Amino acid sequence: MIELVLTIDRYRGDCSLDSWISTLSAHVVYKQIRRRVIERRMFDGVEVETLQTASHSNVGREAQMRDTLDRVVGHLHGIEEGKAWTYVLHDVCGYDLKEIAQITQVSIAAAQTRLVRGRRELEERIASDPDLALALAESGVPS
Repeated sequence: MIELVLTIDRYRGDCSLDSWISTLSAHVVYKQIRRRVIERRMFDGVEVETLQTASHSNVGREAQMRDTLDRVVGHLHGIEEGKAWTYVLHDVCGYDLKEIAQITQVSIAAAQTRLVRGRRELEERIASDPDLALALAESGVPS
């Protein structure tokens, strides 16, 4: 219902209101399913006990991972905003190119170009930061 209220101004009358609401509802459901898949991937293999209790070694590892993430985010801030957002929306959040094109208000071809160039630029920036590249390699994160 929230999505319906927020997007009612986009209804153009090209189809029946019932059809439009059905399509909108399906889109909301698919987006939620995609988010759940991403969340499950993020926590795959992490036991509940690990999340509830942290030993001193886990605290140090978590601090190191936060530092690594901060450095990656710093490199993302150095990339042109459109490329960075396209990279995050696609590779981190799991949106497809058509959705990214709608979100960023560009063509699908432009979204694809931004994604490819953003990935390449981020990889180059990480490669030029040897400590970060090593930290990512040790953590098993693909660069």
